[in-house]
Amino acid sequence: MNDGRRAPAEHALAAVGLGYGSCQIAALYDGEANALVGADGEGESVIYMTAVGRPD
Repeated sequence: MNDGRRAPAEHALAAVGLGYGSCQIAALYDGEANALVGADGEGESVIYMTAVGRPD
């Protein structure tokens, strides 16, 4: 069972495997983050996001 605790590490490893870098972000404005992804904030909500890009 994957309850979400492994997701940040899995996303980071996937990004590295594809030649990208990643940065996990957990300090969010809840309402704005939920609106961005279409979550209602009650039954579902954003707990973190991952930014992915090419490293210099």
